[in-house]
Amino acid sequence: MNTLPKIVCVVGPTATGKSDLAADLALRLGGEVVSADSMQLYRGMDIGTAKPTAGEMRGVPHHMLDVAQPGEDYSVARYAHEAGRVVDDILARGRLPIVAGGTGLYIGALLGGMTFAERTQDEQYRENLYALAEERGAPALFSLLEQADPESAARLHPNDIKRVVRALEVLHVTGATISAHNRATAGREPRYAAVKLGLTFSDRQALYARIDRRVDSMLACGLVEEVSALLKIPGVRESTAMQAIGYKELANARRRTLFAFRRRTGRQAKLTPVCKKTADMVLPRQGNQLDRPERRAGRTGCAQTGAGDFVRARSFIKLSWKKDGLLNGENALHKKICFGRICQKTLLFTI
Repeated sequence: MNTLPKIVCVVGPTATGKSDLAADLALRLGGEVVSADSMQLYRGMDIGTAKPTAGEMRGVPHHMLDVAQPGEDYSVARYAHEAGRVVDDILARGRLPIVAGGTGLYIGALLGGMTFAERTQDEQYRENLYALAEERGAPALFSLLEQADPESAARLHPNDIKRVVRALEVLHVTGATISAHNRATAGREPRYAAVKLGLTFSDRQALYARIDRRVDSMLACGLVEEVSALLKIPGVRESTAMQAIGYKELANARRRTLFAFRRRTGRQAKLTPVCKKTADMVLPRQGNQLDRPERRAGRTGCAQTGAGDFVRARSFIKLSWKKDGLLNGENALHKKICFGRICQKTLLFTI
């Protein structure tokens, strides 16, 4: 009999409705939501991260939002520690933690399947790698990983710059590959008994259409102004937060470096899915389900932003999120079931 504390995890690609489902479950099951989004934890990054508004929370307590300044370098290890304390507090009060987000690395660290010590970080080396990718392109960066760590290169997409950089950084600092580290930590006893609910679309084009509408709504609601305000904060331009999809592109667009966008967009046009891993449940979504940013677009103060220099940036943001769905969100999904079975599954979990 499994005596580990029980929690629910809602995972999936961008724009599949994770936040809405998490709030629904919390209302029905007496739970509280714990964000597992690596960018929603930064203060002032609201529109571009689709951070739930007070209305979208529907009175459900939400945790791990706005816990760091955008100039901070927030680590996986810190998230696992702080989110773990939040989850344990929710459990101690007799309520159900519902972890929701698309950052699989954070969820894995929280559940106990993987950890990263602070000693695996080297900011200067990391920045040098990002600079290499900007100057010579993702293929040049990926070739370094192929030579140094073929095992990691085999499981990563060449355009997944963030994870390629991370793999090279871990090897540089520790002398061991990130694959070896993952194997060493995979045998750890899980911290929680988690039921993972995966959201996906049977029609990929319907998901892409939702992403397109989401980006347009974000721009209409003031994403450009949000990025401009963040860039006024000392140190933010070079921070991890400004590497988030949408923020980096618009920050660069303000400096009229759109030629780089055109080159990167061309390189990322041909994408292939990665192998899928196992989730407890996958929930297919319908293309006509209402997007949260579309509802948000009706809020007071949302004004249409002129396209101008940001047209190519907007296109690249959309493409990046579509790629992100292939590289990240769908790796937890393996079978299709009807949406109505979610209640059956969660009831089995709570009994």
